[in-house]
Order: sequence, then C-alpha cells, then structure tokens
Amino acid sequence: MNILNQNITEDDIRAYAQNFQDKRSTYISAPFEASFLTKLEELISKQEYVFFDDPRIGKEERIDNDKFYAKLNLILSSAGFLNFIREITKVESIKMATTRVYRINEKEDHQVYWHNDDRVLSRVLSMRIELSHSPYEGGEFQLRETASKKILATSGQLSFGDAFLFEVDFKQLEHQVLQVTKGVRTSLIIWFLK
Repeated sequence: MNILNQNITEDDIRAYAQNFQDKRSTYISAPFEASFLTKLEELISKQEYVFFDDPRIGKEERIDNDKFYAKLNLILSSAGFLNFIREITKVESIKMATTRVYRINEKEDHQVYWHNDDRVLSRVLSMRIELSHSPYEGGEFQLRETASKKILATSGQLSFGDAFLFEVDFKQLEHQVLQVTKGVRTSLIIWFLK
C-alpha cells in the first residue's frame, strides 16, 4: 500500500524543508493518499478509547491496543514514508515510527501540558495528523523554547488528514495542547525514532 500523496511536488518538499529549518516545525498539506486515510478511519472505528490521566503530561482518551499499533507502526515505518520525512527534516538518523491515536474533548477537561517527550529517549521528531472532521474550538498545539519560553509555532485545527511536523529536543524544546473548549480533537501522533 502506497501511503504518500503522489501529488506532493519537489517544490512542496523544499518549502516544507525551509519551514522546518527556520521554525523547527512545518505544516504539511495532505501528506497521505485518501485510500490510506479511509483505511485508517475504518481501523480506528473498531477500537475503544480509554481515559488517560498523567499529572506530568495531562488528560486525554487514547486507543489502547498493541496489535492495532503494531500494524500502524509497521505501515508508517515504510522506507518511502521515512525517506519523505528525512527529506523535509534532514534528520538522517530516523529508523522507525511509533504511533498513538488520542482525542481531547471539552467534557473531561482534557489538555496536554508542557512536556518534551523525554520518556522515550530515541524520539527525534513528532508529527500530528488531524483526524477530526467536525470543527472544534481550542486544542491549539504550541511549540516553544524551554529556556526562553519563546513560542516557535502554534497550530490550530487542520483540515482532515493534514499534518504538523516538529522537532523533539529534550533540552531545548517543549510542547503542549491547550484545552478543547467545544467539540472533540482527534489526532494520530507519529514519533520518529533514531
């Protein structure tokens, strides 16, 4: 199964790479083929979400199914997809992808606090794929420098299937997701490991 959108051009990749170099992050329009997103939605619809509350990270609902993630991790660790990410980020050391599907909703006071993904030391990049079809309010993603607290990037709701890719640097960067005030924000997170 080819998962990458075949309409992405070399000019698109150069623009994403420049953005990533300048801001340590970049928005990517429709990186996946529609057929892959349809299959992903079908797989997700068969899963159950469980509530997760970690005082260090925050509150969310996530899919808790190792077989589901093993399949998804294998698909997203394909050479073609990893090479696409390497081309944008110039991070040649990535070897594989791991994933999580989670949602934040208004009813449960869900929010993801400032953190730096240091629980898995081999993480070097993170990508959020928008899986919400319906509009929601709040839920903005923010990336900042740890020492200065300077915000480097903010991303609100994306179009379904669009992505936001950012660097994971345990010493220099941290990120958060603000509380959703209306609706439900559902995301696929892909971590790229060295």
